Amino acid sequence: MFHNLRTKLTVLYGALFAVGLSVIAIAVYAATTRNVEHMVTSDLVASGVVFDNLSDVRYRKMADEADILAHDFGFRAAVGTHDTATARSALGNLASRFGISLAFVVTPDGRVMAADPGQDGDLPAAVVATVQSGDSASGVFVRNGVVYEAASAPVLTPTPAGWVVFATPLGPDAMSGLTKLSGLPLTADILQQAPDGAWVSLMDRRHPKTTATLAALVSQSLKTTDVKAAKISGPDGGAIGLVRRLPLLDGGQHLVLLLRCPLKAALAPYGSLVVNILTIGVVGLLMLIAASWLLARTLTRPISALAEAARGLQRGETARVTASGDDEIARLGLVFNAMAGEIVEREASLRQARDVAEAANRAKSTFLANMNHEVRTPLNGVLGVAGLLKTTPLDGRQQQMVGLIETSGATLQHILNDVLDMVELGAGKIAIAAEPFSLAASVRALCAGVAAEAKAKGLAFHLEADEGALGWVSGDSRRIGQILDNLLSNAVKFTAKGEVSLSVGLTPDGGAHRFKVCDTGVGFDPAGLAKMFEPFSQVDGSMTRQFGGTGLGLCLARDMARAMGGEVSAEGAPGQGATFTLIVPLPAAEPRAEVAEPEVAPATSAGQITEEVAAAPAPADAEPAEGALRVLVVDDHPGNRQVIELILGSVGADLVSVENGALAVDAYKAEPFDAVLMDLQMPVMDGFTAISLIREHEKQTGAPRTPIIVVSANVQGEHLTASAEAGADGHLAKPIMAPTLLAALEAALTTAETELGADRQAV
Repeated sequence: MFHNLRTKLTVLYGALFAVGLSVIAIAVYAATTRNVEHMVTSDLVASGVVFDNLSDVRYRKMADEADILAHDFGFRAAVGTHDTATARSALGNLASRFGISLAFVVTPDGRVMAADPGQDGDLPAAVVATVQSGDSASGVFVRNGVVYEAASAPVLTPTPAGWVVFATPLGPDAMSGLTKLSGLPLTADILQQAPDGAWVSLMDRRHPKTTATLAALVSQSLKTTDVKAAKISGPDGGAIGLVRRLPLLDGGQHLVLLLRCPLKAALAPYGSLVVNILTIGVVGLLMLIAASWLLARTLTRPISALAEAARGLQRGETARVTASGDDEIARLGLVFNAMAGEIVEREASLRQARDVAEAANRAKSTFLANMNHEVRTPLNGVLGVAGLLKTTPLDGRQQQMVGLIETSGATLQHILNDVLDMVELGAGKIAIAAEPFSLAASVRALCAGVAAEAKAKGLAFHLEADEGALGWVSGDSRRIGQILDNLLSNAVKFTAKGEVSLSVGLTPDGGAHRFKVCDTGVGFDPAGLAKMFEPFSQVDGSMTRQFGGTGLGLCLARDMARAMGGEVSAEGAPGQGATFTLIVPLPAAEPRAEVAEPEVAPATSAGQITEEVAAAPAPADAEPAEGALRVLVVDDHPGNRQVIELILGSVGADLVSVENGALAVDAYKAEPFDAVLMDLQMPVMDGFTAISLIREHEKQTGAPRTPIIVVSANVQGEHLTASAEAGADGHLAKPIMAPTLLAALEAALTTAETELGADRQAV
């Protein structure tokens, strides 16, 4: 009948308009609506007062329960002595007893400990600040999109040693009491003001943002202390709404309670009016049914087919629609068919490209892991045997050749480490620690090694530090040392005469540490600065030919600094030296009691510490331990076992060597050992499994814990974590040098003796 969509829609809109005119004619219904609105407005104001009273009761109840726990003698002692286990147990028991959802203890230093260890620290910082600001506090806050009512009480010993915080969700369950007390069909919601000023529902996820009229009601209610209800436009006749400001505990965006009564539900008891308008309604309904029936056949069928085809396309199926006629819907079907064909072709291409990329990435990871193991294994033999050969009687030329072997092997090891770090950074797998360490000790140890390199080239090296900069900080000491070692080694490498210096201080705002490495070397052209930080590149090819290197050092330094929230920059000029600056945030930390702070040279009048750094002394040969030290050596490579046997044989150790983890477990069960040196990648049984079985055997038999040191070419972060979780006490990366192995053994044995003595005293 109609040939285009415009005509069809015109007929449909005309029919709907006619029905609308019939409905508007019901004047009596409008008068009834006004009366109902007045009644609902009065009842909503009363319900708001009831909600305030119920909230006060809940706050007082939580505050009393928190105060009960805060005055418990055992709990106060646990908080005051930092007895985490006892404090958690008390929190959990009381929270369970009184039906508290969340239970925390806030310490004076801002640390948050929860009854559930998995929720430690999971309390908004603003809430923590509010709790710490007074003796007690109560109010609401938002956590993970959920509104909580909370109350706190101080733990006095006699000064506040912390604050107990109890919180329960303010959700449908809490609102049910309010709706039951009211005679109206109320709905309760909590609104939060978003950063863009809009009001967002925290309880109704289907319609998160409020309408314009509701937002206007909220804004008007916040400007006055008078409690007023107002009409909110919306579907189904709208509603009457009342807004109550909620007391905030975290000082964030506004939170308000919205009580709403739909007018349609309030008008339901007045259904007798239906009789008066039944005739008009029936006429309008018949008109609408007739128009809909005529249009459905030509309008809904092609639209439904198009919608079903679109759903099939969404599921990844081949979808087409039958397009007939010359109206807009038919033309839309033709366009849809063309689009569906293109999507299928593109998805096939994307899947193929994805499969190729994933296969290449897996191959790269496997290749790097295998190369890491295969290169480190022979390198272990080269450096280990060279170190032992150096201790035997040799003439001057032979000593020189052995030294060349060691230097070349160390260079190869450094290159291998740089390549692996570069791959981990690119894959986002590098782990950054945040642990307290002495910056003075780390800097001094690093400078001692660099001073030796500088002295060998006839260069002066000195350290300058601002007063107070070399204290205890929190960060990744190994990565900081790796960055500074790269910068200092480059400075020594590219400096033929003059000096190299390291200065340590704070940025002007005091928010980060600043390390400056200065040299009097060849410098660089500022135009090539960007290229200098690219991997596998230097400013020009002559640098590589003259000084060597892979070009990874500066790239690694910059990427590691950025991973820690810092940055590396450079300044220089050709022939006038260079200055490289590392800025990295290192928050102050409390020193560990068991680590002594190194002495620092006295400060000058300018508030700086300036001193010449002496080269580190060569490591002395390890002294043989008293008695026969029994060591179990586990490695599938005969050369690696031979290197360890030569090193430990020189100090008179009694060795047992096996070639896989299964033999290691059998040997350990058969006889006792003082220490175990364990490889990771082996046939039959790997090192992780063997370590776990040995620790399990110790638990079952009650045997003392034997130190287990991993000696492996697998040095990626996941390997270090996995070996520690299996029960290893240390991790040495191949290649192994004699002083390194002997020092690690001595440290592990000393720690084991200390722990054994402590256990005996406890018994």
